[in-house]
Amino acid sequence: MLQNALTVITKIKQPEVEPLRQFLTVIGKDIKGKTNNIYVLFEEHHTTHFARWVIINECGDPHLMFSSNHDGTWQEYIDLLIEKSGPALDEIWGRCE
Repeated sequence: MLQNALTVITKIKQPEVEPLRQFLTVIGKDIKGKTNNIYVLFEEHHTTHFARWVIINECGDPHLMFSSNHDGTWQEYIDLLIEKSGPALDEIWGRCE
């Protein structure tokens, strides 16, 4: 199957930068969900080869970038993300404009 890329960049609401950073840190320090991360378990996202969230502060307003490489169409991938991690995605992108 052909591997595809997805990149999403959104502006973060100013008062939400630090809470978002803290939430993403919980996920990033435990990507397999062995201790504190019950939100995004990438092992369940069987079509994901690589994924990351990055907070970009260097260019004015803070932005969140999500980047991934995955199998299948972007719509199939988005559907899988929502199925496996919908509440966490609401928590993450709910902090963005």
